[in-house]
Amino acid sequence: MAKSSEYTDGHLAVAAIRILEHRNRILPREEDVAELLGWHIDHTRVILRGLRDRKIIEEIRSAHDLRLKVGQHLDLEELDRDEEDADLIRREMAEFQAKIEAEQSALDELFQASQPPEHEQKTKLQREYERYRGHKPPNPFGDEG
Repeated sequence: MAKSSEYTDGHLAVAAIRILEHRNRILPREEDVAELLGWHIDHTRVILRGLRDRKIIEEIRSAHDLRLKVGQHLDLEELDRDEEDADLIRREMAEFQAKIEAEQSALDELFQASQPPEHEQKTKLQREYERYRGHKPPNPFGDEG
């Protein structure tokens, strides 16, 4: 994935809203913006939420729909242009994922070591059979013969 910043993503999202509004003659939805930009919908929603919080874009809600409209677009210039933050988050996520995988493999080894080999494992039914195999049940009639 190419490096991105809040500034770049914000400009792309606002441009997508404008293009979709012009092309379709209707205000776009979040899904439309994600599709046009080739972003995952969750990434798109995070970017759009940040823009909404800054009043750069506005939400137009109806009973069944949520549409987006460009608001105070000049505030885009106040967004962070720092790409180091995005790289820091990616590095931290990679480290976290590696840590989780290491812990998972350690747990797998622990559980595999505590179980007997598969040929020694017996099912509950097998254990009950062995327990009763040599045992003769008592005669229900009391006769010994």
